Amino acid sequence: GLSVHTTDVLEVRNYSAQATVSPALTLNLILLGRIEGALDNQKFVLDASDGPKGYVWSLNRPTAWSRKIFKNQRVRKVTISVSHEWLRERLKEESKQNKRCFEDFLTGPIDIQQWAPSSKTISLAEQIINPQSQPDYLLNIYRESRALEILAEVLTHMAKAKEKTNEQKAPKKEI
Repeated sequence: GLSVHTTDVLEVRNYSAQATVSPALTLNLILLGRIEGALDNQKFVLDASDGPKGYVWSLNRPTAWSRKIFKNQRVRKVTISVSHEWLRERLKEESKQNKRCFEDFLTGPIDIQQWAPSSKTISLAEQIINPQSQPDYLLNIYRESRALEILAEVLTHMAKAKEKTNEQKAPKKEI
């Protein structure tokens, strides 16, 4: 399914967290702060010290996740995860070329990609973190609707980036 998690916190102590995470496509929109951690033994830094940044990766098997938390660090972020099955079901009508792009990413090794979120995406993330007054029964729908818009931007970015890479690799035809 679809999972949406938000953080808007000033860390009060140094510590580390560990877990095993399930296979999924995950995107992090870091609005403020810096996150250090590892997926298996692959270290990562998600850094928004010079403005909001987006990061996306896919895990194709259960994976050890760890994160270092530093006292007095402010972190504001939105994390959106979708299972591979959930995403494949929604992409079943997609073109073969785009399907292949996403399938390669879903099944390949861990590859954390960065993207520059649009101002609209940053606004959507802010709405997820600080939703307008909603009846409790609508809050999850409100947040998920914004998460789906962010996911759509990321998937569009990935497809365009893959298309550009394929064009650069294609042999030039002489006229």
